[in-house]
Amino acid sequence: MIGKYKIPKGTNLFLWIYHLHHNDQYFPDPEKFDPERFRPSSPQLLSRPSYAYVPFSAGSRNCIGQKLAMLEQKTLVATIVKHFDIESRDPFDTLWPSLEFVLTTVQPLMIKLKPRSEI
Repeated sequence: MIGKYKIPKGTNLFLWIYHLHHNDQYFPDPEKFDPERFRPSSPQLLSRPSYAYVPFSAGSRNCIGQKLAMLEQKTLVATIVKHFDIESRDPFDTLWPSLEFVLTTVQPLMIKLKPRSEI
């Protein structure tokens, strides 16, 4: 049983994580790049169920390296953004998602990194 639904033995279930992570009930304006929604003091984060964002959800399979991974990501992204302007070589509406182990695109995601001038 999942809630009120009886799932027959041998049934394959699929959780479409892309849809979950773009559910505007938990992530307002889901296509907008908004790292603030993950800030520990964010009202969105405090009111969102812990299972709404799978990579760092709660439970027995929670990522044990969550804090280290987040620090590494922040450091890497901050370093890249500090030193480069990032542009997509392809328009957003031409990028087709491909569901694999992680969400990717059917064709390679081509970006341009243009070095920023020294400040």
